[in-house]
Amino acid sequence: MRHFLLFFLLAVTCSHARIRFNGQEAFLDQSTQSLLVVTDSSSLYDYAPTISIADAQTVVHIDGKQVVANQPFRFGDVSKGRRFTLTIADNTGETTYHLQFSSIPVVQIRKADIITNDYSAAVIRIATADATHPEDTLLVEIKRRGGTTNQESRHKRNYRFNVVDAQGESRDVSLFGMREDNGWILDAGQIDLFRLRNNICHGLWLDMSTPPYYASSEPKMTNGCHTQVVEVFLNDEYRGIYSLMEPVDRKQLKLKKFDSKKGVRGCLWKSESYDGTGMWTAPQPYDNTQMTWMGFEAKYPEPGDDADTTDYRLLHEFITFVHGSSDNMFRTHIADYVDLPVYNDYVLFVQMLNGMDNCSKNMYWSVYNQTDPSTSIMVPTVWDMDCTFGQWWINIVDDSSYVRPDNTQADNISNIDYRLSRTYGPKYDSLLSARYSQLRENHFSISSLQARFEKAYQLLSANGADVREEAKWSGDTDINGQPLDFKSQLAYIRQWIIGRVTYMDNKYHYTPTGIRPVVPTPRPVSSVLYNIYGQPVTHPQPGQLIIQNGKKILWR
Repeated sequence: MRHFLLFFLLAVTCSHARIRFNGQEAFLDQSTQSLLVVTDSSSLYDYAPTISIADAQTVVHIDGKQVVANQPFRFGDVSKGRRFTLTIADNTGETTYHLQFSSIPVVQIRKADIITNDYSAAVIRIATADATHPEDTLLVEIKRRGGTTNQESRHKRNYRFNVVDAQGESRDVSLFGMREDNGWILDAGQIDLFRLRNNICHGLWLDMSTPPYYASSEPKMTNGCHTQVVEVFLNDEYRGIYSLMEPVDRKQLKLKKFDSKKGVRGCLWKSESYDGTGMWTAPQPYDNTQMTWMGFEAKYPEPGDDADTTDYRLLHEFITFVHGSSDNMFRTHIADYVDLPVYNDYVLFVQMLNGMDNCSKNMYWSVYNQTDPSTSIMVPTVWDMDCTFGQWWINIVDDSSYVRPDNTQADNISNIDYRLSRTYGPKYDSLLSARYSQLRENHFSISSLQARFEKAYQLLSANGADVREEAKWSGDTDINGQPLDFKSQLAYIRQWIIGRVTYMDNKYHYTPTGIRPVVPTPRPVSSVLYNIYGQPVTHPQPGQLIIQNGKKILWR
């Protein structure tokens, strides 16, 4: 407990702030002698806060005008990172700062030593524009996270932190209206020249994807994660634009917990590499005491977690079926192994993004409850989408093959969709085309996709965050020495989206009709059901084409 109190005192008593603006304390970047104050977006264009001063001996001037304590001071327009000169004088001398304002929440990490790959104690202070809840000070355990982004040569780091109480025990909190939990991620967008591609893609997936088959039994489940744009300070150093994110885990997906009597129930794996995650090769023998297997990392249960071991059995059976089953067996039983409506959405999603780094890698597979065959179906979940919308992992943003809008190399996500196309032939292509047409009318329209990036740019630009990020990270080796220029990136992405949607329209033979998409037929109460091959079906999957009373329907 004393250990955490030390950090708490470090965060509170060593603060540089001597004045407050409507109760908000400023954040210092020592390298530029700049202060950043959080305010609400409605005040950006006419800001007149009440300024409190620590003591009567302190004299404050802003742009040469003396501040009267506890009285409103009219700044006027403070948007787009407009800078003011703030001078604080007392009996020790005079200090001058550059003062800016922003409505983007700030997350400050205060830590006496460096953040490493292992969890260690720190204090996080969160400032928002909500006057009723202006600041949160959280005791946390924090570490660096990531794969290639966590190499020693990298500078703008990703972080994972767990909130704890004064005794070091886990403590659940809700941040920015997201889920209540102890675990959170700070994503740096380290190689992304727009910094928010991953953030935007997560929002798109949540908006467009079909809920998993078990969602009606778990209405609070989320097949993805919510995000919040923030600016991060590490002690008194500005670190830039980040996305505060929920993790994808058992709690997020509402997978069934390990039961001491029933054993392992829910399972979650993350595909970390291409070793076997594309399911193009036969699976190797597995060892449930190991954290990794064939490019997959066990996320729940982990060895030594709720259970003594993890369980790769269903994943092994899944890969065996995808790789080794006959065409007839695959065609007949693939819906028994994978949630096809969700997977088909994943295929179209990755294709639209040109997610070269998400073709069977950088994604999750989960099982809701493996003790029941009807709830043992695999569900995919998106992750790590920095390398999308014309961005590649080595920061290519020109017309090279991997990032071109007409790139075909993301067309096959894995052996699953390859075999679906091969065994079902035109029927599967027609199914994807029909779903693409639905998405194309809204989430996949050019204007809708462009609007997501324009909204993000306007947020950054209105608050001057784009200028701060460019000043901090332009030319860094993280981005291969390239300049950061959000305005030019937005123009590039807008044009790239036009090219990519055109490519996808041609691929799926889409022709705008102006007619609203056909609403799928609701699930019938009763009747004999058949699949498209005339075989009786007792447990159809959502999104599966079913024949009822001689008519084809899309099962919901």
